[in-house]
Amino acid sequence: MCYHAYSLATQLNYDVKLVGYLDSIPHPLIHSNPHIKYVPLAPPPDRITKLPEMLQLPLKFLWTFIVLSWALLFRIGWDVKLILMQNPPALPTMFVCWTVARLKSAKFVIDWHNYMWSVIKDKSGIDQLTLPRLVEDGSEGKDSNKDTVVRRKPTREERDAAVVANRRKRHNSGEKKERKSLKRRYIEWVYRWEGACGRRADAGLCVTRAMREDLQRAWGVHAAVFYDRPPSCLDLPMKVVDMFGAGIPVLAKRFNCIGELVQDGQNGHLFDTATDLFQHLYGLATGFPAHCKKLHKLKQFVLDDGLPSWEENWATVAMPILAPNLDPHFERVMASEPADSE
Repeated sequence: MCYHAYSLATQLNYDVKLVGYLDSIPHPLIHSNPHIKYVPLAPPPDRITKLPEMLQLPLKFLWTFIVLSWALLFRIGWDVKLILMQNPPALPTMFVCWTVARLKSAKFVIDWHNYMWSVIKDKSGIDQLTLPRLVEDGSEGKDSNKDTVVRRKPTREERDAAVVANRRKRHNSGEKKERKSLKRRYIEWVYRWEGACGRRADAGLCVTRAMREDLQRAWGVHAAVFYDRPPSCLDLPMKVVDMFGAGIPVLAKRFNCIGELVQDGQNGHLFDTATDLFQHLYGLATGFPAHCKKLHKLKQFVLDDGLPSWEENWATVAMPILAPNLDPHFERVMASEPADSE
């Protein structure tokens, strides 16, 4: 988020307010920029963190709702063009940001780094969790029985049988719900609200094509792919980007979308087992340091191919979303002209 703040301040000349917990001082480029100001939020009191977990959740929710609402309504001014939110945290942050954006006629954009429901699931130690799609074929709340037509009046026996079947269905459903843990219900609730709030954003950024497809498939959320600082399984580890930026090929364990960055045999290798990793390391180290042809080939591809810089990627992907009516060429020309001296 600090990188986005810096780009908004330097490339769009925005006055940026960074709203969040000020646990540490950001990079000097951020800290010393006159167009970037901090709006620190008070963290929840320690006494809340000492309570049982099931009491912590609603109290932290209420605390965040009040503190964030006050900050966005009264501490950042009324002339706001854009509210850019990093997700997670999703709730109540999404709802508060969306509400304030509507009140202040600002654009609301979500920068998707991860899902709050998946973070809670991992912390809760829940391995298997089946969640419904909130959107089916691009439509919400589709009723599969909407074309059913009753052509005759049901008999008394049919009505009695239907009543018994419905009672059994409700009874079985009630038993299943009772077996669900409170954490599972909470995760399902977060999942539904995260998707509902995400659809109400004006635009979205995400870190991989896999995440973009997942957002569209599960929630009907549209987002542009922007390689930022992702943390999880639908995302790409930032260390890979750092290595490529330094001209170093990468050996990475194969997972869902790592192939979007590491091209096996070109700028690195993918492995599934320890044996695979050993074979790749052995092959690359053969002839080290002067005659390791395989390693030199990978390094040369990384140097020749090269990922776009943050500035290039931000100007190409993020700027049209965050400032769609702005002409980047005009801004560059204006920025290159010397200011008139008074």
